[in-house]
Amino acid sequence: VYARNNSADSNQLAYRTWNGTSWSGTEVVFGYDGNAGFARWVKLVSKPMIAAGVGQFELGIAIADSNTDFTYGRMSAVTPTWSWANATTPTTNISTTTSEAFDMAYERSSGDLMVAWDWAAAEENDTSFEYLSYSAGAWGTQSEYSVSAANGDAFVQVKLAARPGTDTIVFAGINTTNVDLGTAYWTGAGWNSFT
Repeated sequence: VYARNNSADSNQLAYRTWNGTSWSGTEVVFGYDGNAGFARWVKLVSKPMIAAGVGQFELGIAIADSNTDFTYGRMSAVTPTWSWANATTPTTNISTTTSEAFDMAYERSSGDLMVAWDWAAAEENDTSFEYLSYSAGAWGTQSEYSVSAANGDAFVQVKLAARPGTDTIVFAGINTTNVDLGTAYWTGAGWNSFT
């Protein structure tokens, strides 16, 4: 994935794929145009092969741009054809453009994709983060989870880490003013706080 800089679409992201012999032509990332802003942060995560079907590959992508827009989606392939799908923009006010206030991770058993991010503090509870997952061919409902250990402003750095062989995903986030660390873990069915 790289920035496409031409006169018509200066904010687009583009990509090429390698088939083992040659590179493909330039393709646009699910029509992403940066909503008049340019991409500041791009994250690609790959679906674990243990959870992928034979000949089926998948990538998750998330993008935060200079206008605080946050977009995410999936790229799947039944070899050898790749296509972007299920792109959406859940917020136009992510908490920051200067650090990664979002992350993605695949559950290592089911292969479901989890996305977590934080809005600007004015839009939500300051101790919570937003999340949703992609499962059974569709995005779930966007929800919010409050992290009791975090007090103060919105999270400006977010990290998700999946535990091998399970559907457990750990969330860690750092907020701004108080530099508090908030943590939680996903069981595959819901979020819980560490005790």
